[in-house]
Amino acid sequence: MAAFPLLQLPLLAIEHVLSMMNPYEWINLSMVSSRSKRTVKNYSRITKPQVCISLEITHNPHIFMNGENESWSFDWGSDKSKAGYEQSMDVELDLSSYPAQNKLFTDWLRSQQASIDSMEIVNSDGGFEEDLKYIIGNITVVDDLYVGTTDYNAGFQMEIPITTQSVFIRDSGFINFEQLLRLKNRRIFLGQSILTSREINAFLKSWMACESHLDLETFHIHVSDPESVDDIMDLPCEITDDPDIIMEIEETFDLPEVDTWYDIERSDGMVATVGSGILSDTHRFLC
Repeated sequence: MAAFPLLQLPLLAIEHVLSMMNPYEWINLSMVSSRSKRTVKNYSRITKPQVCISLEITHNPHIFMNGENESWSFDWGSDKSKAGYEQSMDVELDLSSYPAQNKLFTDWLRSQQASIDSMEIVNSDGGFEEDLKYIIGNITVVDDLYVGTTDYNAGFQMEIPITTQSVFIRDSGFINFEQLLRLKNRRIFLGQSILTSREINAFLKSWMACESHLDLETFHIHVSDPESVDDIMDLPCEITDDPDIIMEIEETFDLPEVDTWYDIERSDGMVATVGSGILSDTHRFLC
């Protein structure tokens, strides 16, 4: 493709092109030559774009630029493979705000980029199930998916994307044992779960036998009562009080008070530490 002779255009045309560029593109253009630097500098003096710029001096310094509708971050580092422009997006969506536009918004978002970094979905009214399934089925979330919706219709079923690194399901009453075994996410949180203690026990045994969830890093689930732990832990295990391991777990979870920690070992030698406790009046099991 031939180079575009921007600086050879009439001044009015140059200003029109610059008006369609964002600050990130202005910076890149200004580094091409001394003339391009002067052009961008003169344009910025005339237009006075409303951009707030802040500098953060840390181990890896940052410059943040916040505009009216967009923001940019520039990081300094030694890893050349990360040089360049990387677009990230976090989406928060209340299905009850504009219910007639949920599918339209989903289609628009999908047309803008192939995936997004994280997404949070909530609701305040009922009748959202089909919209929720449409969003989950059509938007690729790479890192974190928070499904904060509640009050599903009876018989509601929905598959959770297995490519997302972390999934947080506030009301996981639609996830049965068979679906749990299909999940391949690295970090799983299941609130208000319908899984029985015996099913959670079978899940742990499946992990120990290297039959499922080989890449699992953390697992957090609501359980019915403290006594269910006896059924859950009906498997080969050892009590542990290693302070280093417990400290690492405390840094990972918003922890309940845990009386006893157990180590369970997978057939390939991998060890997981599991426990249970009460947090916010809810019994929880985690590993």
